[in-house]
Amino acid sequence: MIALTHKYTLSVQPHQLSLNCTSSRVAIIDASGILTFFDLDTRVADADGKEVIGEHPKFERKDVWDMKWAQDNPELFAVMEKTRMYIFRNLDPE
Repeated sequence: MIALTHKYTLSVQPHQLSLNCTSSRVAIIDASGILTFFDLDTRVADADGKEVIGEHPKFERKDVWDMKWAQDNPELFAVMEKTRMYIFRNLDPE
């Protein structure tokens, strides 16, 4: 049986969504080619002190047209920007 467990609100209009191998982080490429991430397992407190599940890390890349997660490492991914490919490990370029 499938049931809704969480509902997330995004501040962007997604064009492409991609989930990592442990389902802990989703990559979002919006309609204007900006790549952002959303951590699904992070728990933070809002202004009222209530616990909120999910957080946007301070990471953004522009002119992105594709990205792929590694199949065996939830922190490793490749990004295509214009005509270049960049490899990232835990949001840091290698």
